[in-house]
Amino acid sequence: MTVIAIIGGGIAGNEAAATARKTDPGARILLINEEEHPLYTPCALADYVCGDLPRERLFLTRLEDYERNKIETLFSAPVHGW
Repeated sequence: MTVIAIIGGGIAGNEAAATARKTDPGARILLINEEEHPLYTPCALADYVCGDLPRERLFLTRLEDYERNKIETLFSAPVHGW
């Protein structure tokens, strides 16, 4: 079994995970993210803080999306060193 570890949960990391899943449906994919939340849009943070946008609308990806695509996640996990 192929194991793919992706460091970073931003747009690039999420796209890499989705592409890896399409390329190898049987691979074990682990997305490691320093943030404690799934992919969100920082452009809308001001609207959320002002109360114009509900919290759940900030997120572009939900935990269920990762589970459905069989992508393991590790949040609040900074990767240090080489």
